[in-house]
Amino acid sequence: MISQKELTIYELLEELKNLKKEYYKLATLLTKRVEPLKGLSYGDVNSTIKGRGGVRDIMTNNLAKAEEYQTKLDAIKDSIESYQAELIQKLNNVYCKKRSKEKVIFLRNEMHASWNDIAFVLGLSERQCMRLYGRRKKI
Repeated sequence: MISQKELTIYELLEELKNLKKEYYKLATLLTKRVEPLKGLSYGDVNSTIKGRGGVRDIMTNNLAKAEEYQTKLDAIKDSIESYQAELIQKLNNVYCKKRSKEKVIFLRNEMHASWNDIAFVLGLSERQCMRLYGRRKKI
C-alpha cells in the first residue's frame, strides 16, 4: 500500500492496475533468471575476475537474484489482495446501501461509465438511467 489516506474507487482501480503491471514485469524477470539455470562447467565456477580476485558463480548469483524477486513479488501480491478487499468493500457500500439514482450518479461521475454500461449493470434502460441522472442535475 502506498499511503494510509482514504482512496476513492477510481484511485484504487488505478493503483491495482499499476501494481499488476509491476507484478507481471517482476514475474517475467524471475522466469528469465530461473529458466536458464543449466549445468555449469568447471571454468564457470572457478574462474576469477581479473583485477578483483573474486570467484564468479553464475548459478548462485541467479538464485540469489531470483529469491530477491520472489520476495518483491510476495509483497506486491499482498498489497494487491489488500487493495482488492478494500475495493470490494467500497463497491459493496455503494451498491447495497444506495438507491438506483445514487448508483447511476456514482457510475457516471466516478467510474466514467457509458449509459449502455450503466443500464446493463443496474438492469434499467438507458433512457431510465438518463432520466434518473437528469433529475439529480435539476435539484
